[in-house]
Amino acid sequence: MLRSALYAIPSALALIAVPKGALAFNFGFVRAPDYMDPYFAILLVFMTPFFLALLIAKPRDVPFNRLYANVHRLGIAGKVYYYTFYASFIVLMLMLFAGMGLQRMAEAGV
Repeated sequence: MLRSALYAIPSALALIAVPKGALAFNFGFVRAPDYMDPYFAILLVFMTPFFLALLIAKPRDVPFNRLYANVHRLGIAGKVYYYTFYASFIVLMLMLFAGMGLQRMAEAGV
């Protein structure tokens, strides 16, 4: 396991360091700098398996939008999926809002 982590971490960091064309997004109010795109992509790829595992691990009679009130009914693995998914979601949202602020500062010439 450690060996695969020793290969995966430098590979993920190499993806960030590779210079490439800008794939910036501009959805009206939601704009972010070009250089933040790889970070968003990596976080979304990181979040997807935890989201899918959480869908599988949640109790059958609990809808996903009420899962926050029924975390105590999840098993150990379900709680790990839940907290990892929501922690990475919070990081993604913080990066998005910080990126929006940085983009508006750059447009204002500050």
